[in-house]
Amino acid sequence: MDSVDALKRISRLHPLTLRQKMARTNAAHDLEREQDVLLRDIRIGDASFLEMYRACRAATGTPREPAEKFLSRPLKVLALARYFQQVLEHRVPGGFAECGVFRGLTALMLARLSAGRGELFLVDSFEGLSATGPHDDAVWVDPGTGNIHHGASGQRFEQTDFDAVCALFAGHPDTMVLKGWIPDIFAQLPDEPWAFVHVDVDLHDPTRACLEHFWPRLSPGGIVLCDDYVTPLYPGAMRAMDDFCTQHELEPLILDTGQAVLRKPAAT
Repeated sequence: MDSVDALKRISRLHPLTLRQKMARTNAAHDLEREQDVLLRDIRIGDASFLEMYRACRAATGTPREPAEKFLSRPLKVLALARYFQQVLEHRVPGGFAECGVFRGLTALMLARLSAGRGELFLVDSFEGLSATGPHDDAVWVDPGTGNIHHGASGQRFEQTDFDAVCALFAGHPDTMVLKGWIPDIFAQLPDEPWAFVHVDVDLHDPTRACLEHFWPRLSPGGIVLCDDYVTPLYPGAMRAMDDFCTQHELEPLILDTGQAVLRKPAAT
């Protein structure tokens, strides 16, 4: 068996193939009801997580989860909210940042949780992803045709609007929305410690730039959460974090959701 045949056989187990099957079979179910069954009793502080999540989804015009992500998307947001809440509860000093805002769903969640407790800076090009580089190259099999492809593929996140996102946070005076490309936009950030940083930029170079900028400035006990550690069509984020962690002798906590967490050790 040559390598092409072997790869096509393996493609039956590829995440893309599984997602295609989930999209087909899950669409036959009432997925809002299934979310209620699985998530309805989870709370963030005094608030219902599911109610807050759905309210943020509606306010940002974010489409309802596709059938293959009806649980994974809210679980990723839940993990983000839990780690952010931990930083707030422990009163880790410093500001908060999100790199990669898109329409603002997770940013709005962070703004509502942090209201009156610190400044939140939201960074995005609001023009979609930057150009891919060699570290973003993925080898994948189209589950529909079985054809082998090379190169990053998937959503380009161009369906966003800077003015609309700014309007969304008009009622949050501690939230600042910054438009520009990473890393140049970092020059507009305050030179201060950081308590929590959400990195959701998909590609290698901006992920690495975020880690290099924020990690040295992160307060002891602070957290960097990378949204894209396990994303088959965007392998660059994992490569960026792995290289950064090797260089700095760090071990990320890898979550089942595909996210990865770096927590700054307390000063000794």
